[in-house]
Amino acid sequence: INAEYMGTYRGHGDSVNAVSWVPASASLVSASGDRSVCLWDPRLPQAASAFKALHPAPVNDVAVSPRGDVVASSDASGVVVLWELRTQTELHRVTESGPANKIAFDGAGSALAVALDDGAIALHNVSNWTVRLLRGHDGAVQAVKFDLQETPRLVSAGADGTWRLWD
Repeated sequence: INAEYMGTYRGHGDSVNAVSWVPASASLVSASGDRSVCLWDPRLPQAASAFKALHPAPVNDVAVSPRGDVVASSDASGVVVLWELRTQTELHRVTESGPANKIAFDGAGSALAVALDDGAIALHNVSNWTVRLLRGHDGAVQAVKFDLQETPRLVSAGADGTWRLWD
């Protein structure tokens, strides 16, 4: 990176809480406190598309599947939405037990981890939507990330001052 400033992008009506690259493209998606998710082409000064009806609460995070075809977004009320990027249609919606702070796809795009405020991680199989709850943190889970080299390892970080490794 040569650290050259490229531009400022506006389109949300509130804080931008997360941004993620779409693999194998120049596009990005962003999540906002205005309850929307936007698709961006950084060559253009405005959002290419805005999805305003997806969430009932501020959107905390957005993640793109490794193939770049599916986007997941999570909000402060616990709603997690998966949508197909090309057609911009909703594929699935689930409501967690409380705020969904962060989300992450595994390297195959077959699992979605959701960091929850109640100290749990909801681990969803995205083909059949079965869920396993991983418990261990003594406070809100603030982050989740899969090891894309050594799937299925997962790391989580919590408000309890710990990070945990899951196999």
